[in-house]
Order: sequence, then C-alpha cells, then structure tokens
Amino acid sequence: MNAMRYRASENYELRSIAGEHMLIPVGGADFEPGTLLLLNETGAFLWELLREPKGAAELLAAARAEFEDPTGEMETSIREFLAQMREKKLLEIEGEA
Repeated sequence: MNAMRYRASENYELRSIAGEHMLIPVGGADFEPGTLLLLNETGAFLWELLREPKGAAELLAAARAEFEDPTGEMETSIREFLAQMREKKLLEIEGEA
C-alpha cells in the first residue's frame, strides 16, 4: 500500500439511522441535492477512522482487527473503497505525488 494519507471530507457527515449508514452532504459539499451515499458496516467503520488522516495500511490493520477476512480480499476492498471515495471527492489527500 502507498504512503498517501487520507482524511474524510468535512463537507460530509456520517449518519446511522435504523441500521443504515449514510453520508450526508453539508456545508460546501459539491453534490446533487437530495442524493445520499449509503455505506455498509465496513465503509462506515472506515469513514469514522478517516476523521483523522490515515494511510491505507493503517486502515487495513484496523479493519483486520475489527472484521474477519476469510476470503483474503480485504486489502483489495479497501483500495476500491478509497478509489471510489476519491473519485467522488469525499477524501482529502496528503502526500499525493
């Protein structure tokens, strides 16, 4: 995993309602009105960790401590999560080349 550090954008808040985890745009979020982003339990866990800058390896270690990884796909899933969050401009990035 790379040396970049990621942090959740302050323009989005995580809300959990009736077992559903949603990212709600607030403040200066550049997002279509009325649209919510749903996260699964692992995504919500990662989002909470990303309130402080974290590297991908830190996220992976924390996720492995919290969740089982019977298929060995957790690292790939975290990379995909970070890529999707970057694409949607939901992360601030430190150490980008």
